[in-house]
Formats: sequence, C-alpha cells, structure tokens
Amino acid sequence: MGRRVRIYPYAGAATPEARDRLARTALREFRVLEGVEHGGIQRVLDYREAELGPALIFEHDSKAERLDRYLAQKAAGLALDQRLALIRQLGEAMAYAHGKRLYHRGLAPQGILVRDPESDQPRLQITNWQVASRGAGTNTSAPMTAGTQHVEDHLADPAKIYQAPEAETIRDEGAAQADVFSLGAISYHILTGRPPVTSPLDLPGQLREGNGLLISGAINGAGRWLEEMVRAATAPVVRDRPRDARE
Repeated sequence: MGRRVRIYPYAGAATPEARDRLARTALREFRVLEGVEHGGIQRVLDYREAELGPALIFEHDSKAERLDRYLAQKAAGLALDQRLALIRQLGEAMAYAHGKRLYHRGLAPQGILVRDPESDQPRLQITNWQVASRGAGTNTSAPMTAGTQHVEDHLADPAKIYQAPEAETIRDEGAAQADVFSLGAISYHILTGRPPVTSPLDLPGQLREGNGLLISGAINGAGRWLEEMVRAATAPVVRDRPRDARE
C-alpha cells in the first residue's frame, strides 16, 4: 500500500480569511478520520503544515479508480450478486462510521475508490471527508468536530445528484439520514447502471413521483425488496428514512 498526499493549496485563497477556511477544512478532515480503522474507509496517516498549504497523507492504492468511472466502464457486465456486494460494502462502511458518530455529508461515487477493479470481487473505500462531522461520546478520544455549514461549496455538480434534498441546510443532527439518502442514490446507480437523474434540478420531481427513487423505472424485473430498500433510503421526507446506516 502506497501513500497519497492531498494538499489544500493556499494559491487559491485570495484573503487571510480564505486561508483560514482552507486550513480549517483540512484540519476537520484529519480530525474526523483520526483513529478510524475500517477497510472500507481510506485511512488518514498524518496532517502537516506545508508552504503550499496544509497537507493530509493517506494510504493509497495506485491501481484504484473512482466508482463513477468504474460503473461507466463495467456496470453492464456486473452480475446482480456483484452489484449487491458493492452495495453491502458501502453499507457496512457507513454503518461502522455511524457507529462512531462519523457522518460523511457528501457521499457520492466521485468520492469512492474501487480497489482491484479488474477482479470479480473489487473492494470499495470511501474517501473525501472534507465536509464530514463527528460527534463526541464515541469510544475514541476524538473530540466533537462540527461539519461545514456550506456543504454545496465543496461538491461538484455531478456529486450533488446523490445528496438529500435537505443536504444544503442540515446541521449535524440530521447528517445520518442524509448519508442514508446518498447510500440509496448510489445503490440506484449501482443496480441500474446509471445515475438517478442527470441534473440536481431534476431530483426533487423524481423523488415526489415515486416517494423516493424507484429502480423499476430503469430496469425490468427488479425484486420488490430491492425496490423498497432504495425507495425507503431515498424517501424525500427525512423521518421516513432509516435513522442511520445501521438499520
């Protein structure tokens, strides 16, 4: 396993306030991942101040590729049991995270790595925890780390179609069910081979139409339990979703 350095460059920060925000973002990501040990979550090794900007050092597999790119190339050839295995891996990783009161708040295929992408049993790792939050009271010494109040500023448009309708306004207490929504939307993509919508603007209408995302609208012969799993996770009303990824 190699290492990857992610630098938060000061070059893009025009003011002292912008530099401070950049440093806080980098330090937040390090703090929320400190002490987290799970094969489905990319491990952070160190935080360092550098001349170019704060830097995080991660474990890294140079052969890994992003999940969105993997699905674009290989989704058509995946059997149902392989698709379910990918969903199960994501669910187990996020269940572990939620058990640690760690909430991603920006989960999308663009922030998930596929290790061993050429094998029949690829392994997934969740990355990009820049907007995450972590509650106090876990069985680690990590202090409470609040998430950013501007999630949308850290996500590119392709990632926004996997975010809950309330994602831009939620506070930390609603983060678990926002993660559940993202898991459901990513599961839709894995099962159907395509994103749930093409634009974030289309998502509210799609959710209203089916009271959540319906995979039967994209594939034939979808099992009832699979349909309900995705629909319940992506219910537009927050209280109608599972409380966290452990349910």
